[in-house]
Amino acid sequence: MPRIVILMRHAKSSWKETGLSDIERPLNKRGLRIAPLMGEWLRSHRFEIEKCLCSTARRTRHTLECVQVGYDRQIPTEYSEKLYASSPHEIVRHLQELENEFQTVLVIAHNPGLETLVERWSGITRSFPTAAIAVFSFEELKDWSAISIESKPLEIQFQIPSQLQ
Repeated sequence: MPRIVILMRHAKSSWKETGLSDIERPLNKRGLRIAPLMGEWLRSHRFEIEKCLCSTARRTRHTLECVQVGYDRQIPTEYSEKLYASSPHEIVRHLQELENEFQTVLVIAHNPGLETLVERWSGITRSFPTAAIAVFSFEELKDWSAISIESKPLEIQFQIPSQLQ
């Protein structure tokens, strides 16, 4: 059974509230509308997400809440401050620490780390907009500790919100 990594960038956030630190910025109206649609997309593609690794930023936590509405179930989640402003290597380190009982994992974090990791794993340079999802299937990965930035997934799916509207 392949291991599946679903990388998702947080939904569109608001810059309206002055005085908030970057980590405390909320989602804007568009983000609140789009995130549940991305959850519906995950559900419609029958991804059985067993674990979520989520940045502690307000916009990533709120994205997860909205995704779960569309996905129609709660996802066991581990929050990490290290996923805020994380490099691709830091994201991979979080994956390497997963227990092997998990087959399908969702990571909700930020650019540029996510975009760079998507480029490395897919071999394609492209924009990774807010609420975008990239799905990677690792057929040969028996142990999470063996995943690396150099890993080569066998299957790639890419979904951006504008394709759902």
